[in-house]
Amino acid sequence: METAMRRSIPATILVLGVALLLNSCSSWQRSSALSEPIAREKHYSQFRVEPVRGPALVLRNPWFSGDTLYGRSKAGTRRHGSEYARGDTVAIPLDQITKLEARRFSGTKTLFLVVGVGATVALVAAAVALSNWDGPLGGCCTSGGSGTYSCPLIFSWDGMGWWLDSGTYAGALMPALARTDVDNLDHAEAHDGAVRLRVTGVPGETEHVDAIRLLAVDHDPLCMIAPDAKGTLHSLGTLREPATARDFKGRDMLRLVRTNDELNWESVPTGRDTTREEDIRDGLEIAFPRDPGATEARLVVDGRYTAWADYLTGEYVQLHGRETEAWYRDLSSNPSKARAFAAALAREAFLTISVWDGERWSRQGSLPGAGPELTKRQVVPLDLSIVRGDMVRVRLETAPALWMIDRVALDQEPEAAFSVREIELSEARDLRGRGARAPLVRADGEEFVMEQQDTLELRFAVDPTPPGRARSYIAATTGWYRIHTSESGEPDSSLAERLIREPRAISRLSVARMNDALRSLAAEK
Repeated sequence: METAMRRSIPATILVLGVALLLNSCSSWQRSSALSEPIAREKHYSQFRVEPVRGPALVLRNPWFSGDTLYGRSKAGTRRHGSEYARGDTVAIPLDQITKLEARRFSGTKTLFLVVGVGATVALVAAAVALSNWDGPLGGCCTSGGSGTYSCPLIFSWDGMGWWLDSGTYAGALMPALARTDVDNLDHAEAHDGAVRLRVTGVPGETEHVDAIRLLAVDHDPLCMIAPDAKGTLHSLGTLREPATARDFKGRDMLRLVRTNDELNWESVPTGRDTTREEDIRDGLEIAFPRDPGATEARLVVDGRYTAWADYLTGEYVQLHGRETEAWYRDLSSNPSKARAFAAALAREAFLTISVWDGERWSRQGSLPGAGPELTKRQVVPLDLSIVRGDMVRVRLETAPALWMIDRVALDQEPEAAFSVREIELSEARDLRGRGARAPLVRADGEEFVMEQQDTLELRFAVDPTPPGRARSYIAATTGWYRIHTSESGEPDSSLAERLIREPRAISRLSVARMNDALRSLAAEK
């Protein structure tokens, strides 16, 4: 294999292999991070937090930003009298914490090789856990030291705490790919006449935020609102579950995608040969009963990129070595190259949606993924006038190991009316109290630059929800981000160019790298 990518394999495989050994003895030990700022720079896998009010909670993949501790909750933590969902990301001010304990690992007991559905996430999640582990084997070449996040994060205030609601414009990793991402803010609520948001940078990145807009959508309480890939909003009524769902090898995957339940479909990574075309693409074929006379519908997909996709993105940037800066400049000044790069990403990594018209698969659109930290709901309008028979067959296709899909549903009802109003940004300040509103009001190229883990707090003044209507808040965020990788190595320009120029090259590389990882783990066993 090509030189630059080959050099990164041993360290990566070591991380993946050793991480799978971490069925380990461990204990909770008091952390000094509350009193010693330098301790906040270490990497931790888990914290146990005792807040001033309420029960203790455990946070996974925690990190600090300013005067706040962030982390992903484990199931069983209480919120508003009910339990947190597993994986919710919360923010706790340090002055509201009475005790902080870190999870320490003390030894390795077993080696096991995970195969089958979910193995990709198991491998990469293990690498991520190790990169956050406060131990002698810490360190990983993925995009950040405190998690596998790959884009700026938006948190919403619900009156009690901060909740992760969006990993915005995933994949916009250079100015040439800057875009506006539209996303639901499921936890955002108005309190004292205002909606409060926090935008937080992530480790290993510089965020370039051009604009942040808040949309207030008033709609029928029985409906919900979600965007399509272009940012157009749609009203969704009754969502029909699929009747069947199979992967490209014919395996039954219905239980994984019929409801929102954290049972995600993901490619089975084993048994793939890079020389066979059928092994370098993957996806789902799903069938829904068709409503009589329906000529249009909206496919609803709840999904996200995997941490493996995030890892490969960082590896691609790192291919440019000491010429990374020149590569960024070249794409910024050469529109045709930038378009080719964007087209390659869409061709290989987006989720392509097609319907069966009785003779062939007819493409209906494609979806960019959300960052690996949070599932995003997106809509694809479908033309059912071309469909024959009483079943709607839908095909979702992408490169293996790049997507996790929680639910796929179909809405065949006419869209209900709703109203959309843009809410003006009232105030924007960083955690030091410095104003930052001016560059965020409109998408005009005047960017607010956030270095690793910087945080902005935003306020939007809102009117009450009209009687008899429900309100959804939507964020429209414009910008891009830069991943920081080693820029001192020997560049492998030929591989970097081939991955963009050659159809299926990215898909083939994803399979090859996963095969390398699996072979290494099997050899260790």
